[in-house]
Amino acid sequence: MSLYLTACTITPDNPSPKTLYEELGGEPGVEQLTTDFIREIAADERIKGRYRNSDIGRFHRMMVEQMCMKTGGGCAYTGDDMQQTHAGMKITRVEFNAIVEALMRAMDRNALPQGVQNRLLALYAPMHGDIVNR
Repeated sequence: MSLYLTACTITPDNPSPKTLYEELGGEPGVEQLTTDFIREIAADERIKGRYRNSDIGRFHRMMVEQMCMKTGGGCAYTGDDMQQTHAGMKITRVEFNAIVEALMRAMDRNALPQGVQNRLLALYAPMHGDIVNR
């Protein structure tokens, strides 16, 4: 039995896969998506009150850092972990779902392909247990 090894070559016909960060549009894309996400939250009666006393500038910066890090942009996330951030907030499943819906509307507003949206949502879905009813 013979075993043959082949090398993977990057050619125009076989480009290296983009990171999710790149598919989101890199830094400007993540910045815009985060801005639109916050706007969607602010317009949603179910959840906007949760952010009434928040430092929205810091929230924006931490979201950008976290999204950049989680999607392969090479950023460092300097915020607290999700358990610490949401401790004592008692966020309900309905509120969590409203946040997800706000992100989905922001992704639609940015015309992100469904596959890109699904990949981003899949990165954030595991945080549910660290956020809800903490």
